[in-house]
Amino acid sequence: MKKYTNHRSTAIFGLCISILFTTCTSTGDNKPQAGGKKKYDDLVALYKDFRRIIEPKLVDSIPDYTAPTMAKAYDTLKTLLAEWKAMDTTGWTIDQRVDYKLVGAQLNGEDFNHRIMKRWSSDPAFYNTIGWFNPTMEGAVSLPRQLPMDSARLQRFKKSLEKLPKQLAQAKTNLTTMKPDLALLGIKLKEYELKRWERWKPDAIASHPELQPQIDQLIASLKDFKAFLEEKKPSLTGSSGIGKENYDWMLKNVYLLPLTTDQCIMLTQRELERTVATLKLEEHRNRNLPELKLIDNEQEFKALQVAGQEKLIKFVRDNKILPEPDLLTTKPVGRYVRTNGERNFFEQVLDRDPTALHPHDMTGHAPDGLRVPEWNKRPIPRGYDPEYVTGMRAEGMATGMEDLLMQLGMHDQSPRSRELAYMLRAFRAVRALADMKMHANMLDLTGAMDYAKKTVPYGWYGEEGNYLIWEEMDLYMRQPGYGIGYFFGAYQIEQLIAEKGMEQGRNFNIQTFMKDFINEGLVPISLIRFKMTGKEE
Repeated sequence: MKKYTNHRSTAIFGLCISILFTTCTSTGDNKPQAGGKKKYDDLVALYKDFRRIIEPKLVDSIPDYTAPTMAKAYDTLKTLLAEWKAMDTTGWTIDQRVDYKLVGAQLNGEDFNHRIMKRWSSDPAFYNTIGWFNPTMEGAVSLPRQLPMDSARLQRFKKSLEKLPKQLAQAKTNLTTMKPDLALLGIKLKEYELKRWERWKPDAIASHPELQPQIDQLIASLKDFKAFLEEKKPSLTGSSGIGKENYDWMLKNVYLLPLTTDQCIMLTQRELERTVATLKLEEHRNRNLPELKLIDNEQEFKALQVAGQEKLIKFVRDNKILPEPDLLTTKPVGRYVRTNGERNFFEQVLDRDPTALHPHDMTGHAPDGLRVPEWNKRPIPRGYDPEYVTGMRAEGMATGMEDLLMQLGMHDQSPRSRELAYMLRAFRAVRALADMKMHANMLDLTGAMDYAKKTVPYGWYGEEGNYLIWEEMDLYMRQPGYGIGYFFGAYQIEQLIAEKGMEQGRNFNIQTFMKDFINEGLVPISLIRFKMTGKEE
């Protein structure tokens, strides 16, 4: 069961949690056929039960992750799984059967969490006090950017602060199955959390002096929790990877990806080799062109970002690529902060030509976020993502658009920008291999980071104090399968374009394809293929 919130930072999905949980009555193809109404309604009822039971049980106002409570929750989940498996979908529409398989994937995801991941007992980074992108307990907070807070927000925040030390104290009792790499990530995360709280504290107290006791108590609890992990780590043994057998089960039953771990490793290694080879050929082709200028100040950075955003929007609209070009909007340009001139991988791209990376959010995550209210007007919403079940669709769309727009000509007037697109693709392949090799127990955490730093071309992954690589390897270790989502989501979209292209011949239209694809919402891409082709295999 989902006893945590998978917090999404920045615009990764661009999805608002309050929207994600919206459910309404559906129309059109979602209506069950005559004679099948009761069966489909049973699925909807089961789904509603599932959504209720995955919310954490509160004891003394804090989420209860103790062993007896989690065991009881798992028993309830197994009952729902048995009910789901016993359902007869004969006579259901394809759309209803997609919903059936989607619910099954979500149930399997929670089953996998209880059987294999057991974050509440194995993963100290799960007990993060600041909500972020990676798997995190319920009760984590967001540090308010706007100070002072209004009275209602202040009271809610104060109550949250009072609960967090109690949650950390419970965590020390819950964590009975830690492994060395997970403990190391927990220590690293606590160091990061402490820095954030201590940086935020002066401004918070200046606006709200009454918060000082709660903030001081939380900081003391974080230091105590970090010391607890440092004391335990030397005695811990074993690998944090889940193993190939479990990874295979996850791919098939949670992510609905019809490949094994070994097949994924082989395909990704081939893609890495092909991409780096293509990068070298592209560099040779462009050898007489000036290299892209690397900007180095905030004024140039803002001008470059704005121009890139406007170029992307015009290109997509003029070439009729997406069904809803009106959803493409410019986004705020962040501050130009480069410590000691060092850049992480994404900054290496953004400081040269952001149009290589802008498609990820501007034509992927951000429009998806705007579509969520419509997708959730269904008995079984298609914008809800427990256990990363739909993450390959979200990341695959975002990553796939980078290559798709390049192939459609967006960089034709700036050939050097194609080199950045190939760098991005190689980067995603390296991260996917690091994810799989950690969980296949071919590499430990440190080995995966060393491999990634060594393999990403030009050392772009390791030039900024390694913070980005720590954050990402944390995610891939703690959420197996996330690292492969960028590549294999895009891979499945390419497969579907090829399949529909061969079927339709010269009648194939990319805008029509994208409309049909997007209309199915955030669901595993194999289910979108089922709806678009009628092929269930």
